[in-house]
Amino acid sequence: MNVVGDNTAPEDPTISNITKNNYINRVYIKLLDRKPDSIELKAALDVLNQDPGSSYKRKEVLGIVTANPEYPYVLWQTIRELLLDGTDTGEINDVYRELKEDWSNATGANKDKLEYEWRRMEKILDGAEKIENNLTTWEDLQRAACDNLIYDHINMGTENYVVSVFQNLLHRYPTLEELSAAKDMVDGRPAVLFLESGSELEDFLNIFFAHRSYFEGQVVQLYRDNLFRSPYPIELIELTDYYIEQDNFESLLLEVLSSDTYFN
Repeated sequence: MNVVGDNTAPEDPTISNITKNNYINRVYIKLLDRKPDSIELKAALDVLNQDPGSSYKRKEVLGIVTANPEYPYVLWQTIRELLLDGTDTGEINDVYRELKEDWSNATGANKDKLEYEWRRMEKILDGAEKIENNLTTWEDLQRAACDNLIYDHINMGTENYVVSVFQNLLHRYPTLEELSAAKDMVDGRPAVLFLESGSELEDFLNIFFAHRSYFEGQVVQLYRDNLFRSPYPIELIELTDYYIEQDNFESLLLEVLSSDTYFN
């Protein structure tokens, strides 16, 4: 019998150090946009070596990485790159500040319009800090990234706007019926999308981000970004159910990054 002191399991000889090191490097690059330093690498290996074949231990490593204060900034960067053409936080702040200055000097209907715009921009100010302090969620920040002046300028015109939201987040073009209904809704006309009624942009976004298709789109994005393929139908169903049940994007992310497929 092989007795190991201090309750430390022996290293699994079937899993090479190269595999473990590669895994740790990949998750650091994915979650912090950099490789681990020597201290971080050793700490992660100490955990992983306890049972590298276990997704539980991989999640423990991932928990160490996501506890790093750099993590929320990478999440926000990911959203900005996908939806805002990589617009940096400085430019976001500049647009917001200009709108507030114009608003302070405006009168009448123009003042109301400018207030509407700066309030939309306000939702994407300090996105990383909002994630870090639990003031917003991944889903709400993605929604805010689709509801501001910068996104409007990138995707000018109602049809371009709707198509962009579908393609970026559902990874498909809307059907003719979906496109027509969404355009009507965004332009302030009553319509039915995904069997839900609405008559303004806010309704469109409420309906879109609450529909199962949105959660499926997030699963697809994670698979394509990390496993370099689309999920199989059963994977899509199971992980979408898991995401909706957990109501937490990070839980979904860690489920994918702790999987045997990603590890190997």
